[in-house]
Amino acid sequence: MSECFFGTLGVCAEEFPDLSYSDVLGIENASRFACREYTEENHVLIYVNRGVFMCRQKSFSRVLHEGDYVLLDKRIVHTYYFDPAIPSEIHWMHINGSLANLLIKQIADCMPLPFVGQNPWILSLLKRCILSHREHSATPFSHSSEIMNILHVVLEDAFCQKKERRCSKEELMFKNRVESVLGSGNLREITLDYFCNQLNLSKYYFSHLFKQYYGTSPIKYLNQNKLARARQMLRLPDVKIAHVARECGFSSPSRFSTAFRKEFGISPETYRKERKMN
Repeated sequence: MSECFFGTLGVCAEEFPDLSYSDVLGIENASRFACREYTEENHVLIYVNRGVFMCRQKSFSRVLHEGDYVLLDKRIVHTYYFDPAIPSEIHWMHINGSLANLLIKQIADCMPLPFVGQNPWILSLLKRCILSHREHSATPFSHSSEIMNILHVVLEDAFCQKKERRCSKEELMFKNRVESVLGSGNLREITLDYFCNQLNLSKYYFSHLFKQYYGTSPIKYLNQNKLARARQMLRLPDVKIAHVARECGFSSPSRFSTAFRKEFGISPETYRKERKMN
């Protein structure tokens, strides 16, 4: 069930301008949820608790999956929404205040925004903030402390990513372009030829760069993305497996079943049955 808590502590922005605060936070799981071509004077932290979440801002375009989170500057035009075919849920919080903004600047200095990470502590901390608002137990000071705890976790994640990547501008540019194609295109349409046309590169050179930067072939990476979406769709009991195969870009249910079994060790039918039992 979607929940939203508005402005309960927004007063601290006037009384205590140096504190961190959130004017709205909550849980969203409505299948038609979408925020398109929008701006607002704050940042937002969104954790994908279930399903699939699409996010775009300028050249950034990503499909976020369960366990991913994103920190985004809402002052810049952005779009984000659910895949309506997959049951999804996010926990989210607007973030503002001079202390928070200083820490967000440090995060952006490590890794450019929108920043995407994976850390289950983010969900735990967001749930704590939402619970304190639901129970009216938060004060401006405890609320500010909770926000700073969250941002310190994000900063640590950004710092670790920076240390791990240490890659050239050319590599970052190539990966951003690849992820943008994946985030903005229909999986049924994305092929090796589609990638090459979008990036204006020959098949040989594109495949060479992809293998160099990703450590795998573009076909294998694309199939992994298709199968990740298929696994989400299989959680819907009323969606036929043939429809899942078609929507995820496989030419036939048998090809889909073979690829799924090779990737996950079980058939799509078995995976669906096990999900029902759980």
